[in-house]
Amino acid sequence: MSIDNGFEKEESTREIQTPEGESPEVKNTGGRKPGRKYRNPLARLYDEENLSPELRRSLTFILIGNICGALTGYVCFSSSSALVTLAASLGAKDLHYGIISSFGYIATVLAIPYSMLVNRTHKRKKYMLTFGLVSRALWLLMGFIPLVVPASPEFLRIWTLIFIIGASSCLGAMIQVAWFPWFGDLAPESIQSRFFSFRDVISSVVGILYGLFIAWLLDTLPENNRYLIVFLIGSIPGIVDMICFAFVKEVYASEPAKLNLFKLIKDEILKNRNFLVFVLMYTLWIFGSQLGNVYFVPYAMNVMGITHMQNMIFGTCAASLATLLMAPRWGRAIHLFGAKNVLYLAGFIGSLTPLFYWFAVPKSVIPVFLYNFAGTFFFCGVNICMTTMQISNTPAATRATYLALLSVVSSVIGATLGSLAGGAFLDITEARHLFEAGFVDRYKILFTIGTLIRLAVIFFLVPRLKTDSKKTVWDLAGWLNPFKRKNI
Repeated sequence: MSIDNGFEKEESTREIQTPEGESPEVKNTGGRKPGRKYRNPLARLYDEENLSPELRRSLTFILIGNICGALTGYVCFSSSSALVTLAASLGAKDLHYGIISSFGYIATVLAIPYSMLVNRTHKRKKYMLTFGLVSRALWLLMGFIPLVVPASPEFLRIWTLIFIIGASSCLGAMIQVAWFPWFGDLAPESIQSRFFSFRDVISSVVGILYGLFIAWLLDTLPENNRYLIVFLIGSIPGIVDMICFAFVKEVYASEPAKLNLFKLIKDEILKNRNFLVFVLMYTLWIFGSQLGNVYFVPYAMNVMGITHMQNMIFGTCAASLATLLMAPRWGRAIHLFGAKNVLYLAGFIGSLTPLFYWFAVPKSVIPVFLYNFAGTFFFCGVNICMTTMQISNTPAATRATYLALLSVVSSVIGATLGSLAGGAFLDITEARHLFEAGFVDRYKILFTIGTLIRLAVIFFLVPRLKTDSKKTVWDLAGWLNPFKRKNI
């Protein structure tokens, strides 16, 4: 049974130079003999650019590492049901969830000095295997908090959790600074969006099984050692993620240089209109997203009363299934129609999906399923757009610093303020007894505000991004229409 994964091979008109005695056909298939019928989508993607075996191996290790990092997110990231319920057991309030989510983003201010260090030393691999590895190893400590930290005073346990997350985040700020520009220098731009979509598909397939296993552990293990076991298991893939980069070829698009940050900002970054528009768009999108994203799982579990397994099946697994179905198609769509058109369409429809929570009632899993499946169906396309645009809107020579500044602005203003604003809104409305009874509750109001902000971004800021395709969003819609597919 074959699966259409969106990586259709295109004919190349380039002349292929091959060593003496080796046929062009063999060279173009990565050393495999011509006539072999099955070639996996990743190998086919590599073949389009005629990548060397060393480069193929490096990209494959990046793929494995990214998948392992995604698995750890099922347990250790702020939106995971494991971390949400651990925080609840430690006495977390609504604002604490905002702090837990935002504390990690605040640490991204370190991305700027980190990026300057990377530009000056060219030691990305070394930093990934030190800063990154210790950052991920700290996650091992989370499960010990209920066992070793005293319950009195009552704030001690929750702030211990926040401190561990903050320390991990301060070290982990190096990860994005190091690996993302590394990937940008390593992989040809023409395969990047499809590589990310392939990564997301594999992560989704593996993540469904892994997530169900974690949910089963959370629902069945005794409460006294539940989190110890789950966080030990959950942190291991994150450690493997970092180790994978030991086997990745370290390449740079420019020579080592000591950057004058203020001069770079004044003479180059502030004059780069495309980048500044992208920063504004990306930051406001993150702000609108974080207003509600932090609180979807707490709302579903603490207010609606669904179980870990229900949240995993109708939340995480539904999202993974949607990614599996659409990530390859979105990657292909970006390749054919440009990221801007995909962002228009996917961003607009995806922004409406939090409104499914207006139909939320206790014990109902239908709104959880509809939001996670339909939302991810479109948001996975938005995420691939945002990822590829970060590369396309930054120059290779100073990309690490550009991305560090983007990370700082979007994290502090977008994610941190968004998370804290959402938590403050919930705490203030609760204290003043607003939206307490009946159909309209304070969470639904918050989710709607986030929707309106993201729609404003789509209508007012996305049109200002640089055009990367002559085709239109209507061409894209026609191509996606299963009843009227255009030939591209």
